Amino acid sequence: MYCGSATTRIDKIPNRTLSVILSDAEHSPSEHVASNSIELLSFSNSIFGRNEPFGTSQPLVDIMDDKGRGFAALSIAPCSHLAGKKRFPKNGDLEPPPVAQYRNNLTALSQCHNLLFLAYTDTIQVYQPQFPTQLISSKPQLEFRLPTTQHGLAGYIDPGHPHAVNHLVVGDLGEEEILLATCDDGDVVAYSTRHILNAIEVEQEIELLLFEHVRPFFKRNVGMSAWGLALHKAARLIAISSNTKQIVVFAFAIGQRSSSDGLNSPADVSIDDLDTDPGSVDWERVATGSPDFRSRNQEIVLKGHSHNIPSIAFCNTKDDPTGRYLASTDISGSTYVWDIWKGAILIKASERFKIGNSSFPGCE
Repeated sequence: MYCGSATTRIDKIPNRTLSVILSDAEHSPSEHVASNSIELLSFSNSIFGRNEPFGTSQPLVDIMDDKGRGFAALSIAPCSHLAGKKRFPKNGDLEPPPVAQYRNNLTALSQCHNLLFLAYTDTIQVYQPQFPTQLISSKPQLEFRLPTTQHGLAGYIDPGHPHAVNHLVVGDLGEEEILLATCDDGDVVAYSTRHILNAIEVEQEIELLLFEHVRPFFKRNVGMSAWGLALHKAARLIAISSNTKQIVVFAFAIGQRSSSDGLNSPADVSIDDLDTDPGSVDWERVATGSPDFRSRNQEIVLKGHSHNIPSIAFCNTKDDPTGRYLASTDISGSTYVWDIWKGAILIKASERFKIGNSSFPGCE
């Protein structure tokens, strides 16, 4: 059975909590085309401080049955649905862009600005959903291709499109919201969403998009097809997992931490300082990192998994202000919890999963 390339992203943005679903499941991989159906869902829950779902007075689906649980059921209702045939009619001027097959999330919503991001192979399209319907146009407000770290890099899934995006997220790095993307050739690229919004405003004013208007502040390669993405806001960390079976943690330089709240000091290097040439930024590879003070950018490599790692996550709460803990899961079902500052595995949990005709025993 062909599962398609349906990707889902859940985000909470001002006054609404939305999930974006981008699907091309109507087509087979060989066609390399997309139905480009877009569906925006609204979530209603007491946690979000809303009694009714956005855009409707009647929830259509209730999930997470609250019997015996300490929280209320989550209600889901559609804000809008845009079929690919309506976005890109056959006799229209625009051709539907191809959606890469077998990836992680290819959609993301800004929580600071009215921006919706969609990844089509190596291109990012940026939309501004209309209020109150949340509909988007067929033509994006902004479109740009991800730069490469070097020419001639090979792809793992699709050799014909080695720089296609595998995973796309939006999150906070320090006081800045960023867009972070991993690619099949191992490249990782990051942008400030503030700079992307500024680029849209500049393009609307001068009707010309220049490269310097959409320039990444971070651009690195992790060796092979990159998948897992994790951000730690307070500690200013970016973690990337890849088919090298390793996790690379990029720890940006920070000033001395305050002893009262554990947050970064105003002396931290800002994204604007890094926005000149991301390829020229120095990274010092270290075996053990510095959680409280870093005068230089540090790169930490975590080794221990025996299989590819599609998913990683930080503990992004006050319980871990220094970004010490990182959880990772590989395709065998093994889950590790790391102390990244010591480069050590704290917990190993393994399960046995069967994928197709292959069985993976998990790590001991």
